Amino acid sequence: FVVVDTGDEQVQMAKDEGWLVIQGDATEEVVLQEAGIGSAAALVTALDTDAQNLFVTVTARSLNPDMFIVARSSHVSSEDKLVKGGANRVLPPNVIGGRRMAMMALNPPISDYLDLVAHGSGVEYRLQEVELRPGSPYDESTIAEARVRELTGAYILAVRHRDGRIDHNPAPDSVLHVGDRLVVLGTESQVSALSARART
Repeated sequence: FVVVDTGDEQVQMAKDEGWLVIQGDATEEVVLQEAGIGSAAALVTALDTDAQNLFVTVTARSLNPDMFIVARSSHVSSEDKLVKGGANRVLPPNVIGGRRMAMMALNPPISDYLDLVAHGSGVEYRLQEVELRPGSPYDESTIAEARVRELTGAYILAVRHRDGRIDHNPAPDSVLHVGDRLVVLGTESQVSALSARART
């Protein structure tokens, strides 16, 4: 990945971490192009204002129609504008933070476990999404027929179908199709094995 920032301190911190970094204004098209926006798979824009994030989103979408864009939103009222501007996901930190705090207060063990699985270091299991690509043996098969747990060791927790439906804890007779995304839990090797089968 490439970090783009205007601040001297932030740029130096990124360099100290060994990251690729460009010092410049991400709202400028030439800076995004220098960062390789045309071939990027995804963009996260988390600037100070919603107007800046909207400008980056619109510019990035015009330069790369196929990339996945995640935009930060300070105000709920800006979410619709960011989506219309080309963002695939809009994240308001205050809302998300409030939900996480509520979850932590109501069910601390579950909150801690999900944090470890999603972000913890040295933890064996990971949550990951795997897309079914053309040629996958899972296409047109049921969950039972796919035998994912038996063949790879990974667990399918949910299926995000290509039509937008989300099937939580899918039934054995739930049918998979190319374009569906499997939300799975497993070790790195288990998820890698599943990814290989999902894409071949």
